Amino acid sequence: MGRDDKEPASMSMAWPDVQRSLGQLAADAASHPAVQQLGAAGLQLGAPAAAYNLTLAVGHVAAGVLRLHCATPLLGPLWGLGTVAAASAAAGHVSRSSLAAMQAAAADVAARRRRGDGGGSVLGGALAALPGRLAAGWNGFEAAEDAVLGVVLFRVVFRHDFRRLLPSHLAKPGAFGRLHIPTGTTEYSTPSEKAQLSVIFGRDGCHHCGTRRNGVIGDHMPPYKVVKDTLAAREVATGMEKFLTQAAAFLRLPDTAVQQVYYAQCKGCSGRQAQLMRNGTRTTLAPGLWPPELVLAAPARLLGRSPLPGVLVAARHVVVAAVGAGGAGGGGRDGGGGAAAQWGGGGGAGEGGKGGRGKEKDKGRDRSRCSRPDDVFAATRRLEGVGAELQAALALAVPVPVPLPAGAARGQQPAAQPQRPGSRAGAAAGEAAGEAPQVPPWGPEGKVMLCFAV
Repeated sequence: MGRDDKEPASMSMAWPDVQRSLGQLAADAASHPAVQQLGAAGLQLGAPAAAYNLTLAVGHVAAGVLRLHCATPLLGPLWGLGTVAAASAAAGHVSRSSLAAMQAAAADVAARRRRGDGGGSVLGGALAALPGRLAAGWNGFEAAEDAVLGVVLFRVVFRHDFRRLLPSHLAKPGAFGRLHIPTGTTEYSTPSEKAQLSVIFGRDGCHHCGTRRNGVIGDHMPPYKVVKDTLAAREVATGMEKFLTQAAAFLRLPDTAVQQVYYAQCKGCSGRQAQLMRNGTRTTLAPGLWPPELVLAAPARLLGRSPLPGVLVAARHVVVAAVGAGGAGGGGRDGGGGAAAQWGGGGGAGEGGKGGRGKEKDKGRDRSRCSRPDDVFAATRRLEGVGAELQAALALAVPVPVPLPAGAARGQQPAAQPQRPGSRAGAAAGEAAGEAPQVPPWGPEGKVMLCFAV
């Protein structure tokens, strides 16, 4: 019985130790430089991407509340353009704020390490400082540049359509409807048509809400009720409208108002469309606020749009900051510690300063060595003598054939080539003739002048 009483106590005493060990392990892993770098990259690129997609989603919902949809002429594309511009400005603002938070956190950690307080996590400090930076770091000029860049990337580079950012109208082709197939003579789609629609559905999703679930149905577009109402209106039309209808029929112009095609549609949107066509209205989650004829995009498609334009807008600020840090830290060799202090987590600025002062001392010692030219001349002569001896030894050991000059007959000795004054060959020839060796003007004197110039 006593043994059974001791086991729970020992287990209860061991559990806090396990918790402390796990906490220490997690803290060590979080403070690892690789984890810090990955977290910084995720913060600087992931946060702008999330801000970009969130702004697009807000613009989508706001357009529906204002009764704008993807088939609205003129105002639909303009609303999509404004949404992309706002999303790009938001992504750029988040990118600038996250960079400022990272810089402030790195400086704070470096200061604490110099004081011996143990430093801390740069990523944790950046996350804590990010809300304040978001509230205080708005720059209208930078936001305008980001907006223009984002619109150009969205439309020109990636060739997206602005109107596809808006909700879909149940009686018109939806925002996700890129492909369709012609209808047959039957009332419903045939198996072969259903197979083609399944391929389109798997790639693009439902043309109204964008979902790829709930099965595929061939949606007649425009719907049967719309076609019947259009034909009935033409029967009772008079005046100019009747004349234009008859003229189009005489010229055999395609009548797109009543010509039906198949779009891929999910079962959910098919039920909503049937309710709207049958009753003229349908139930919505927000009656009076959200119009019954519009369909909100599926959450996966609403929040999962491609964030590449926003990421590229955010990357612009990352590149500018990196170039600025490289220019400030790499403009001279003495300033390299600044960038290390900013991104390495501390200690770099002090080392950079020490490196600069140490280099000044090295320059002073170099000047003191160069202040004695006689020693430099003597050392240079000794080196030249050793080089000449090595060259002579190699020539004796390995004879190298000398090519004859152009135009010289075989068996004749080539004419003596003029030697440049001060060259090694000229110095060797002068020494053989008993002349004093000449010091080349580009040799030690130039080196001494360079030393004094530095």
